[in-house]
This record gives sequence, C-alpha cells and structure tokens, in this order.
Amino acid sequence: MGFNGFRHLRGFTLTLFLLAGLVSCSGGTGQRAVRPDARGGTLDLQGLDPDGLYGLKGIWAFWEGELVDPEEARLRFLAGDTQTQAVPGIWSKLGPLAPVSELSKAGTLALEVILPEAGGEWAIRLPNADSACSLYVDGALLARIGVVSPDRERFVPNNGIRIVPFAASGDRVFVVLQVANFATPYTGTWENPTLGRVSVVSTKRQGDLVVASLIGGALLFMGLYHLALYLLRRKDKTTLVFGIICVFMTVRNLIMGERILLELFPQTWQGWQTAFTVEHLSAHLTLPLFFIFFKALFPRYIRREAVWVTIAAGTLWAVLEIFTPAMFHQRFLSWYEYTILVFAIYMLVSIGFAAAKKEDGAAIIIVGVLLMVGTVLNDVLLSNGLIQTFYMSSIGLFIFTFSQSFFLSARFSKLFAMVEDYSRELEHLNQSLERFIPHEVLGFLSKKSIVEVQLGDFSEEFMSVFFLDIRDFTARSENMTPGENFRFINAFLERFGPLVREHGGFIDKYLGDGFMALFPGRPDNALDAALAMRRGLMEFNAKLPKGAEPLRFGIGVNSGNLMLGTIGENQRMDSTVISDTVNTASRLEQLTKVHGTDILISDTTVRSLDRPDRYPLEKIGDERIKGKTRNVGVYKLVARVD
Repeated sequence: MGFNGFRHLRGFTLTLFLLAGLVSCSGGTGQRAVRPDARGGTLDLQGLDPDGLYGLKGIWAFWEGELVDPEEARLRFLAGDTQTQAVPGIWSKLGPLAPVSELSKAGTLALEVILPEAGGEWAIRLPNADSACSLYVDGALLARIGVVSPDRERFVPNNGIRIVPFAASGDRVFVVLQVANFATPYTGTWENPTLGRVSVVSTKRQGDLVVASLIGGALLFMGLYHLALYLLRRKDKTTLVFGIICVFMTVRNLIMGERILLELFPQTWQGWQTAFTVEHLSAHLTLPLFFIFFKALFPRYIRREAVWVTIAAGTLWAVLEIFTPAMFHQRFLSWYEYTILVFAIYMLVSIGFAAAKKEDGAAIIIVGVLLMVGTVLNDVLLSNGLIQTFYMSSIGLFIFTFSQSFFLSARFSKLFAMVEDYSRELEHLNQSLERFIPHEVLGFLSKKSIVEVQLGDFSEEFMSVFFLDIRDFTARSENMTPGENFRFINAFLERFGPLVREHGGFIDKYLGDGFMALFPGRPDNALDAALAMRRGLMEFNAKLPKGAEPLRFGIGVNSGNLMLGTIGENQRMDSTVISDTVNTASRLEQLTKVHGTDILISDTTVRSLDRPDRYPLEKIGDERIKGKTRNVGVYKLVARVD
C-alpha cells in the first residue's frame, strides 16, 4: 500500500469514527441508554429520569385479527383476556405461495405505562406500523398514520411518523395501537414508539431531522460532484456510476429514517405505492451498480459473470417492484436480500484479495464494505423476524458511500499530484526546448508552448537582422583540439550572447564561429548591442594570456520585413527567417573584411533609427550586394556618443 496508502487509510478511519458517531444519533428509537422492556403488557418507568426518552418496546397485550375499541381493550386487559406480542415484531407473514386469505389483516396492541413522574405534558414519537395504525391514549384518539379499517376499500396505507403530545392526569396511561394491513404480506410493527416529555421528544425529532438532512445533503452533494466530474471527463465511468449510487442513497435516506420526502407524495393508496416502490428501488438497484463500480476499480478480482448475474437479478427485481403490487413481490424480498448478501460477501472477498495484493484504495474500500455488509445482514435478519434491532442499512450505506468518496478523492488527489509533477516536468522540458527554439519565436507565432507549433507556421515582422562572425577562426581552430574548440566557442558565446538579450534581441541561429540575432524592436537596439560587443571584445582580449593573438569579429546589421516561421518535415523541423533582409545583413558582415572594420550597417537601418544623432556614422558608399538589383548604402559605425 505504501506510506501514502496508510496515511489515507488512517485519515479515513478517523473520519469514519466521527461519521459513525454522527449517524448513530439518528438511528434506532432515539433512546439515550438501556431502558426497561415491557412485560405482560405493562412498562414500569417509575423512578426513572422524567426527562429521559423511553422506547415502548417489549411484550404488549395483543388481540390478533381484531380492531378492539380502546375502552374494551382496557377491560379485557384488566380481566386478563389477552394474548401477548413483542413490539417491534411481525405476527403474521405470508410465504411465497400462501394465499392472501391466510394473512392477519388487523391487530390491536395495548400497553399500560407507569410514568416516571405523575401528570404533566408528555409526547409519543409514533412510527408507522405495517401498514397503517391509529394511536389512543386513555381512550382518546391522538394520531392516525394512514387509515385503519377492517375493509380494504376504506383502508389507506402510510409510512409516516407522528409526534403525539398528550397530558397525563395521573402516574400511568393506557396506550392502544390499532394496526391494519391490506398492502404488504406481513403485519406487525417495525419500530417501537418512544415516550418522553414534549420538549425532549420534539428536540430529539428536530435533531433527527437535522442529522437526516445533513446526511441526505452530503450524499446528494457527493453524487452531484461525481456526476459533474463525469461530465467533465467522460472517459472515467466510475464517477458516473458512483454519482448515481449517491443519488439513490440520498432518495432512500430521505424516504426512510425521518420520512422527510414522504410529504411530497399524496396520502393515498397510489401515493403510498409510489413512495414504497421508490424507497425499495433506490436501495435494491445499488447492488448491480456497486458491482459495476468495483469491476471498473478492480477488474482483475471481480469476475464479469458475477456482474452480469447481479445486473440480471437487480433488473428482475426492479421489474417485479414496478409492475406488481407489494402484496406479491414482497413475499420474495428475502430471496433477493439473501442474494444481495451472498454477492456482497463475494464482493468483500474479491476486494480482500485486492487489498492483499496491495491494490491502491482496496484497504479503504474493504472497511466500508465490511460496515455495509454488517448493516445489510442486520436488515435481512430483522426483516425476517430473527433479531430485534433497527434498520441500519441507510447508516451503513452512507458510511460505505463516504468511504468510496474518500477513496475517489484520494485517487483524484493522487492524479492531481501526478498532473502537477507532469506539468512541472513539461515546464522544464519547454524551458529546455526553448534553448533550442527561442521563446520569442513562439510569441511571434502566437503559440503558448512549443507543443503547439506546427510545420509551416509563420509570421511577417519588421526586424533588424544582426550577423556576427569571428575572424580567422579556421586558422585559430587548427591549433586547438576538438574539445578546446568547443570550450572556446562556448566561452565566447557565453560572454557575448547575453548582450543580445540585454538589448532586446534574441539569437536565432548559432553559426559555428558566430551567430545570427534578431531585434524586433527599434533598430537602435541592434546598434547598441554591437557597440556593447565591441567594448566586451576589448575586455575579452585584455584577459587573454600574454602573447596570445587578439580576437576579432565582424558584424553586419540590416533592417526590413522578413518571414519568421518553421520549416522541415514531420519528423524534424526548425525555426528560421526567410527574407532578402537576412541575405543583406549576411553580406554586410562579409564586407567588414573588405573595408577593414568591425561593424557595418545598411542605409535602411540608418533611416529607421529613432535617434541617429547618437551614433557617429561614416558612409562608406553604395555597394553591389550579390542577389540584389540595386546598390545598398553602407555605413561604418565608429563609436557611440552617450
């Protein structure tokens, strides 16, 4: 995994503990500590903290198949004419092939609660039973979730939550919960009601809503963020799949838990069916998506056949959920949930192999997968009545989703670091290449980088062309070794090359024993550079060993329009200038030998000077330049007067 992998895993683990603490605030019944359970239809809270929250769970009095009037329920309870039923708990469930007539369509639960403190204002947090319920306290109807009725025509299911305040006149209250169900193949309670002072229950509800909203907002933000990443870089499909997973988890989180999105659905049979389908699809379609996601991340460890099987199973289940009523397809829910569990274990083992092989990010992901598998296992066992906890899959999926987002962020961080390294390397490469192709050439060609330069790019400019040649270099080099020749030339250019740049020019070509420079600004700059080189040559010669032959050079300067661009072929190109101006400057440099001087300038350059009075110029005459039909006026630069 390496140091960076362990660092990311350590940071993720610390964040995971913080998230677990956050989401645990919204899970379960909201109890602050272990509380007593109801026994024989009675829950004794006497002597406990009156400001606590108490889950009304345990063994309630029970009458199956009946919607018993609250007063009659009290009389039966006092007479001992009652059965018992665990809350939460399912008391009737259809098998895959059982007829609907075998399902118990109703039931009445009753609980005598001895309050921690007599009198005062109290409240009950009432979650839905399956799949409609009515709550009575001391005979008074306080809340309905859906419409409870012994007739299917008047019955309406609902999955909402209610906060029910009431006033207690004594030290105990008698709670009756009527449950009716014509919508699903199981009848019972999924979560126990919670009792507490009005302010405590309301505060807890508000806190749960805030936490659920924060989790939903975080999931939605992660989803939209990764979808945006996909839109910006469509090559990476993992961001698309993960973004869709996050959106699905957002919908499930806001429909489950505190039921925030349920208010958007009509309080009708059709509204319930739509919300129920959306809730289950948002969870059940994530398994194929996760397989696609992990297959993209770890293609060597997850078999393609497993991905196709999960896609087929998820598609089949989605078709059943969309086109069949819950009373039918929910009978097969445990089959699909066990399928999810099996493939989740397969996924865990596969990623475990990836982690063992130290694949990047596998260690982070396996922690999230373990949590997800654990919470999914809890929900499967809970839905089959084998344990009594609370639904945790939304918590597990959130933490798991966060782990994937953490992994993708770590991967993108690594990619960004690589891009930065490559950018620095490319910048250094460009800087190195600019020593071969002048940066100024890129500017004239309107290119930001050398990689943008194409064969045949050109630009027409007015410039001064400056040729310099070392006199008698051939004879001098005969007395030097090849290494000494290179050292001599580089020492000369190191001394005189910077003088070109200091005066606004740049060297376009090195010519072995000299160079050609271009001055795109005022022609005065070229003359200033020539004079600076004359002074530099005197200083250079002064430092030569005693008896050494002084160095001499010739300089020719001409100004005019020229074409600057690239020539060559696809595998090799170079920058160059093409113009009669260049040819004239080269001929002027050669004429310095004829006239026994070091600097000659064309009349075109002289006419273009901003301040010709600064330069003592002597006209030599008109010269016939090879390749030109007209003579060229030639001037000798004696010295400059500052």
